Amino acid sequence: MKANLRKSLIKKRMAQSSQDIIDKSQQIMDRLLSSTLLDSPKRIMLYKDFKKEVQTSALINYLLERNIEVVLPRVSNDFTTMHLYLISSNEDMELSSYGILEPIPAPKREVTADTLDLILAPGVGFTKDCYRIGYGGGFYDKMLEGISNVKVCALAFECQIVESLPIEPHDQQLDMLITEKAIYTK
Repeated sequence: MKANLRKSLIKKRMAQSSQDIIDKSQQIMDRLLSSTLLDSPKRIMLYKDFKKEVQTSALINYLLERNIEVVLPRVSNDFTTMHLYLISSNEDMELSSYGILEPIPAPKREVTADTLDLILAPGVGFTKDCYRIGYGGGFYDKMLEGISNVKVCALAFECQIVESLPIEPHDQQLDMLITEKAIYTK
């Protein structure tokens, strides 16, 4: 069931025009910047957008310019583990074997999830009460299972929202979801 839902939601997201992605991403960033989420975090984890996800490059640059520590995930080549790395510029990233810009592994820059102040998470589908499904690796659910003091918000397009998702016991609820049209909270 989740596999078919993922395919359907990815297809919907991919059907958006490039201009729609740019415009909606800007609206989402405007909502994020007008919220209080970025008022006090010193270390924020987010993702580098991929295949018509909400664009994050401008946000990464915005945070770095304000001396906020930016953390990006890197999935291991065997697709079993997600590691978190601080970046200080776009030069700290490389194209992974999955075709995603990810941080270059550097032991001195690796951090743990419990050191984060805010996580801006990607996903494939969402509900208005802030549940999500990702791409199926379970990386975010595993990471969120072990931490409770970190606020978690997803950035998504309204077309990614569904009435309900097949929620399983290990699925973690987000604190907030920001789309081009609204901010949803749990």
